[in-house]
Amino acid sequence: MENFAVTAPGSVELIAAGNIVLLPGTIVTQPPAAPGAYLWGHITTNSSYCAPADAPAAALATGREKPGPVVNHASFNLFPNPTNGNFTLVQKGETMFGNVKIEIFNMSGSRVLTGQMTGEKQHEFNASVLPAGIYFVKVVAEEYVETIKLIKTR
Repeated sequence: MENFAVTAPGSVELIAAGNIVLLPGTIVTQPPAAPGAYLWGHITTNSSYCAPADAPAAALATGREKPGPVVNHASFNLFPNPTNGNFTLVQKGETMFGNVKIEIFNMSGSRVLTGQMTGEKQHEFNASVLPAGIYFVKVVAEEYVETIKLIKTR
């Protein structure tokens, strides 16, 4: 598999109306000319963010004209969402990842909870300790990474 490199002169912000998936082999580096630069991705329901941009903030350097394959499906589902306490994470389809690491981030990008699924098709997580707000659940399974927006109510 080819490697994909995300390059930019400074920080990169990825905004999408659905999932943001970095494919296996994707490399994100910090340019020497931009110390402190960052890559930040988040999901939004604001359609104005998803309008075409005048110029791309980052270029996909693949050594070929067309980018790699597009992943049109997610491997995990999270419910209930919104939740006022616990939520369940389920592996969808036939694929069964043996070891799945879960990290939950707040809107500031701080990791607020972690968890793990080992050999399970689904697992219930306790989010009752979190205050109401919007969170991002990062799911890491082998070389697969997926981020799911979670809404926590009172």
